[in-house]
This record gives sequence, C-alpha cells and structure tokens, in this order.
Amino acid sequence: MNITNKSTIDSWSQFTDDDLNKFGNDGDSARLDLIDPAIFKLAGDINSKRVLDAGCGNGYLARKLARQGAVVTGVEPATSLYHYCVEKEKTDNFGITYVNYSLDSYNSIEKFDIVFVINVFMDIPDYFKSLKNSVTSLRPNGEIIISMLHPAFPGFEDEWKSLGRVEIDEYFEAKPKKQKYGHVFTRPLSTYFNDLIDLGCEIEVVVEPRLPCDADESRNKHVPQFLIIKARKK
Repeated sequence: MNITNKSTIDSWSQFTDDDLNKFGNDGDSARLDLIDPAIFKLAGDINSKRVLDAGCGNGYLARKLARQGAVVTGVEPATSLYHYCVEKEKTDNFGITYVNYSLDSYNSIEKFDIVFVINVFMDIPDYFKSLKNSVTSLRPNGEIIISMLHPAFPGFEDEWKSLGRVEIDEYFEAKPKKQKYGHVFTRPLSTYFNDLIDLGCEIEVVVEPRLPCDADESRNKHVPQFLIIKARKK
C-alpha cells in the first residue's frame, strides 16, 4: 500500500458539500464537547495574538479564534476545503488569511504566538516535516497545541456501543486504517513526545478530554478518544 502525503491530500480534496454541512460551521460534537473546550482553556487569552491554524479544514476553528480577537492564518492543502474557507471569509470578513499549502512544504516568514494542529498529524503518512514546520513557525516561547485520536485507545463510538470496550492488538506498528478520506496513522505516544522534544519544545500539559459523569452514556465517559498536547518552543 503506497500511501503518500500527496495521495492523502488528493483524497481530502474530494471533501463533499454534504460532509461540510454535516460537520457544521462550529464543528462536530467531538469538537464542541471534547476538543474545543480543552484547547481554548490551554490557550488562554488569545486576543491580539498571532495564531496559525495548521491544517484548518473547513476553517471552523480559525473563525472561532478570530471571534476571540486573534489574528489568524489558516493553512489547508485540500483544494475543496481551502476554497470553502476563502469563500466563507468573503462573507464573514474576519480578516483571516488562508493559504493553500501542504504543511510539509509550508515555510512561514511570519512567526506565530500559538500554532493549533487539531486532528491533523494522525492523517499524514510522513508527518515529521509537517511537525517541524509547525514548530519552526513559532516565535521563541511560542506554544503549539496538538489534538489527535488517542493512539492507545483506538476506535469510535459505534465500536464502543457494539463491544462495550476498546480493543487493540497492535500498538507499536499499527497499520494505517482506511477512512472515508485518506487513512488514520496510529503512532506510539513516545513518537510525538520525543519528536517535540527533539525539535526544541518543552511539553507542558497533556489532556485526555472526558465527558462529565452526568452526560449521556458514551465511551468518552470511560475511555478517552482524543489526546491533546501543549508544548512550548524554547
């Protein structure tokens, strides 16, 4: 199976209007209930900060960041998603700059206070250069906040409902899992932690978002679906 960064981008470039509508302008339930509350708490006050939304998708997070006063740049390689963001900005007029680049070739002259990489690295076959470019885009003492599917607890809500548990038979060399667009690449936690450290970052916080006990029954009350890392460039 020859999965490349280019073939992955080509796949995501087929993202349909129907899927855009399903995702919603403010994100799906996973973003609304789990990821976004955690990343905004980690980021703190972002008013007037220069922020990069790396792999911005349909731009939902870029728009949320802009509403809170951030000066936002969104990078998106998939053409259909990039064009959606550009057209949305024409009507919303948030002042967001969108660029159509792959993260593995994105070299920003501008340096950012915070880089958000939300559910992106797990979709990239050869991810290290994208991580490196994201870190390089930070000013000294800048922060990178990364979200991903939890490598140690794979699977989705429908599998939890069927099995009542999470099953895993390979952690260190898990095979790519086909999804509607591209594949999911599950890497050991140590890969991300050590790569960030090697790139000159200090890991500050690791969050495993959990639904509250009074929420409807879900795997996210018992087993985390996402892992969030906040690191600081030295």
